[in-house]
Amino acid sequence: MKLLSVVKWILKKIIFPSKGHNNRYLLLLHNIKIDSHRFIVQRALNLLIEKSK
Repeated sequence: MKLLSVVKWILKKIIFPSKGHNNRYLLLLHNIKIDSHRFIVQRALNLLIEKSK
């Protein structure tokens, strides 16, 4: 499943949540945000290292 599809699915679940599941989906969305940020930072650092060589 593509990342965009997963994010759309989670957003639908947050907007139209079943009772008791809201916190779980918010946590999943938060984890996706953290992983995306980690990827961006790692990529930026790799580009800086390559540029300095």
